[in-house]
Amino acid sequence: IYLAGERFQANSQQQTLIQSFPDLRGTTDQDLSDPKLEALHYFLSALREMLRRPAVNVGTAKGKSFTCSREIFEHIHYQLEEQSQEYFYTLILDNKHRLLRTHLTTQGILNRSLVHPREVFAPAIALRAAALVLIHNHPSGDPHPSRQDMEITKRLMEVGVLVGIKVLDHLIIGGDGYFSFIDEGVMPSVPSSS
Repeated sequence: IYLAGERFQANSQQQTLIQSFPDLRGTTDQDLSDPKLEALHYFLSALREMLRRPAVNVGTAKGKSFTCSREIFEHIHYQLEEQSQEYFYTLILDNKHRLLRTHLTTQGILNRSLVHPREVFAPAIALRAAALVLIHNHPSGDPHPSRQDMEITKRLMEVGVLVGIKVLDHLIIGGDGYFSFIDEGVMPSVPSSS
């Protein structure tokens, strides 16, 4: 109501809006299609879209150091928590683990994303990165890793050893929660390059 430019007057239309939409994240375009709500509809649609785009967080976070998985989750979860497809991102970091770039590596369909090491490491190599954090979402809302998640993490860590770019963690975002491989002690072990 405030964002629509109206003063709160406790009238019936305002009360109905508050009761119908206690959490704006759950609204759809159809929910706000009433002609009386046209201005609010356009405003909220634009706001939702901005929150989903990486540029909202990425532009202000370049150079930021992440000290824990929670900070990484806060950096990117708006782009991932409500997606119906699987997205795979990498945080590309310098030798002091400062953010150089947040890179969308692949976008899958429904619950499957194909991740190729070439696509993960090419931008990191171009930026002379020292480390990466892998991030993807589970549209099902369950952030626990699948067997395929474990396998791709190990494969990417092995490639990282070969090219000299360390994979620090892999976060899986499901709904408003996440799973960190490093926090849960499940990062695969890979032999170091000699």
